Amino acid sequence: MTRSSFASRFIRKALVIFQFAISIFLITSVFLLNRQVNYMQNRDLGFDRENIVSVRGLTQSIRNSYPALKAELLQHPAITHVTASHDVPGENISLQNSRKASDTPQSSIMMYENYVQHDYMETFGISIVEGRDFDPEMMTDSASVILNETAVRKLGLENPIGEEVIIWEYSGKVIGVVSDFNFKSLHNEIDPMAFTMWEKYFSRISIRMLPGNTPETMDWIKQRFENADPNYTFEYFFVDDLFTQMYHQEEHLNRLTLAAALIAIILLVQI
Repeated sequence: MTRSSFASRFIRKALVIFQFAISIFLITSVFLLNRQVNYMQNRDLGFDRENIVSVRGLTQSIRNSYPALKAELLQHPAITHVTASHDVPGENISLQNSRKASDTPQSSIMMYENYVQHDYMETFGISIVEGRDFDPEMMTDSASVILNETAVRKLGLENPIGEEVIIWEYSGKVIGVVSDFNFKSLHNEIDPMAFTMWEKYFSRISIRMLPGNTPETMDWIKQRFENADPNYTFEYFFVDDLFTQMYHQEEHLNRLTLAAALIAIILLVQI
């Protein structure tokens, strides 16, 4: 055997080994990425994101008629809950400086704040673990706050119910604590969250429906909004779609890695 033929066989074997190793790496990556995407899409987020449609682009006429519109929507047998809020889980929520009223401004932490109306917790299936929810019969709730468990911990509240906290420039008493839930991507840790009530300060009306017959129910909902304001252009999205879109990057990377693995295997077979 000549030196050149030996070198050629060595390079050929090295190339086969290299491509085999790359193929194994890519196949393993596909498997891990697929597991990660499935985990993110199917993990319990701490609230129920399914079967909730959120209507946006609200006009002032619709905001003004919200109580009557909510009552009308709830008459439909496929609609179980209706609420309004500035944001919904999966959207960008405003950050505010927050602290205990007894603490100095220098000890403030950054906290997410969502302005909500009554029945928000029930509509989104968020569990109250201490205290109570906002109550339509309690006029003082307009100056009350509900915190998540992380906010309670970050603020150092040992007995949160009745404590006064300051969020931005406004103070309020804590009336309830909700269990932590993922209101952002699972790539992020759960951050402090506060819920406050501001009359008519909302940009979303969220509707929980029973599964099934969604197109028919959506047509009925659309008609109710257009009746409330004939000039309104109906805009909506499903809350679970927000979280599905968060993981499109991982799914795209997964498809690219799978394609690369298949190419590597085909080339390996042809050597």
